[in-house]
Amino acid sequence: MKKFAGFIVHHHKIFIGLYLVVLLVSAFAMQYVTINSDLSSYLPDNTMTKKGEKILREEFDMLGQGILAIQNKELYEVADTVEKIKSIEGVHKVTWLGDYEDIKKPIGFMNEKSVDKFIKEDAYILYIFLEHSNNSSRSFAIMDEINHVVEGDYYLGGPAMQSKEGMESALKELPKYLVLGVIIIFFILMASTSSYFEPIFFLITIGISVVINMGTNIFLDDVSSITFSATAILQLALSMDYSIFLLHTFHDERSKGHALKASMINAIAKTFSSVSASALTTVGGFSALLLMRYGMGADLGIVLGKGVFFSLIAVLTLQPCLIILFDKLIEKYTHKVYLPSFKKVAGMAVKYRHIIMIIALILMIPTFKAQRKVTYNYLVSTNHQEENPLKEVVDNLGTQAILIVPHDNKVTHEHYIQDIQQLEYVRDMTGLYTLVDHTIPQAFIPEEVIHQYTTDQYAYYMVELIGGREDQITLQTIDELDQISQKYFDDYYITGDTQAVKDLSDVTPDDFVKVSIASVIIIFIILMLTFKSIKFPILLVLVIQLGIWINLSITYFMGTSINFISYIIISAIQLGATIDYAILLTDKYRHFSKKMPNIDAVKQAVHKSGQSILVSAMIILSACLCVHYMTSNVAVGEVTLLIGRGAVISTILVILLLPALFVITKKKKHSHKRG
Repeated sequence: MKKFAGFIVHHHKIFIGLYLVVLLVSAFAMQYVTINSDLSSYLPDNTMTKKGEKILREEFDMLGQGILAIQNKELYEVADTVEKIKSIEGVHKVTWLGDYEDIKKPIGFMNEKSVDKFIKEDAYILYIFLEHSNNSSRSFAIMDEINHVVEGDYYLGGPAMQSKEGMESALKELPKYLVLGVIIIFFILMASTSSYFEPIFFLITIGISVVINMGTNIFLDDVSSITFSATAILQLALSMDYSIFLLHTFHDERSKGHALKASMINAIAKTFSSVSASALTTVGGFSALLLMRYGMGADLGIVLGKGVFFSLIAVLTLQPCLIILFDKLIEKYTHKVYLPSFKKVAGMAVKYRHIIMIIALILMIPTFKAQRKVTYNYLVSTNHQEENPLKEVVDNLGTQAILIVPHDNKVTHEHYIQDIQQLEYVRDMTGLYTLVDHTIPQAFIPEEVIHQYTTDQYAYYMVELIGGREDQITLQTIDELDQISQKYFDDYYITGDTQAVKDLSDVTPDDFVKVSIASVIIIFIILMLTFKSIKFPILLVLVIQLGIWINLSITYFMGTSINFISYIIISAIQLGATIDYAILLTDKYRHFSKKMPNIDAVKQAVHKSGQSILVSAMIILSACLCVHYMTSNVAVGEVTLLIGRGAVISTILVILLLPALFVITKKKKHSHKRG
């Protein structure tokens, strides 16, 4: 390792130049990374939602949807707007009042069901069906074109518009909380380092690795809006430890009287194994996310994992070059380190070890049970507060499900429709055989009506449900639609937001179990290989796992629900992100236990590692809170809150509970020998 370190040090200007080139290429590539804000798109291909979407795309050229509410317009003006929207390339069809009624008639003479369906609070409702997915760039462009052709008082919403807003929010908000996060992290680093310029080089090093990580996302099909919004600031926060550790080792070498370059070579060689092990445990936790059936797990796991890897490489290759190049500047502008001493905390952890242990044992059972009772939501994505009063009209339209069934016996369809229309929470059903009597010969039915709802193989029905897409009554109605469809057809599909929620509720419980178990096993194995011991991996994982239970149980006791993705990934991320604290303290303890009595070794370990753990936790907490309070993405806000809160909880447990366990377990071992 020293040869490689020497190569870096002696060619530091070349390395800096190479990083500048890679930085520019990555910054350019970032512009072409696709951001996916459609959470349902990450469902497995074998779910009902994805199968249904595939049939809609292949058979009906229909996938995305927008909903337009228009107010203060005459019907002929609305008809003119409909024609303009239909003329936009990529719009499959527009369903509105004019499809069912003669708009020349007064509204009072129209069918009451048609009026109720397409006129809400004096606003005309238009359902716009697109040939592209809700999350595609073409659908976003169509939304822009619709905004361009519609005039007057209107509101454009629906799944495609929600996806567009999610993408735009991610792009707009990321720079804001990155800037604020960097400023806060800078002042934390300033307090914990001895030079005004050291924090700058830390941030440059990790900042460049963040840009490289975001640029290499171009090799993925897309990244979710959650991944895009959260990983940059998380990478910055999680990787700063490596920079601090390398610098501390470098200062130790300089204090021994070594020359500048020799000190850095020694620092790289000594730091490599420790920071690599730390990065490995973090990546190990993230890699558990790849086992999820829900595709966003792999999305997050890959991006976070390679982000930590790029940070590790940058710390070992770029940061030494910057320190050597600007060493005189660093040495010139020094200051006092402003961090509290952990001597009293160390003494308290040892003195009250039995009380701490009892409290931990008392907390284990209720927090374990409580975290399993956390309720979660699925497709809530943004919390935009739109001032347009028509937004509420669109939001209150209820939920739509799309039924795709074989296009066969007309009589079968008649009975099928009757059974569905009798369901308590079905407001309306629209399809070929709801519009025309099944006894009418097909030759007398307009071609455009036939092709609008059927193909040679399939027919589809739009079913409007009473209730929100995640309401229990709506999910129950989806089950009833499934049972009725199964009664009449062998080959059928149900898709739409509520079906996506149902599929997610089927997939995610297994994902949570897999991620929780896999992250523990992976990190346990890494710790075993690192410490060559069974005892320490058990203690470390147990302490951090208790922190995860406490973190999630707080959500339960507060009576709030969280997005399902937050619930699933927090176990892997909190374990991977904060196990480093336990590793650092354990390393110190094992080092000091070879030189002094056990209790003294524990105290010294807390004293020597406490400041580093505190700085890391403060950085993670501040970075996460920046995102939490600034993002409009509900899931991103919840994930970052849980990670920030988890860092604080893990810090308290590592500083107090882990030392107590070291003392108690060591005593038990001795007493056993004496017996």
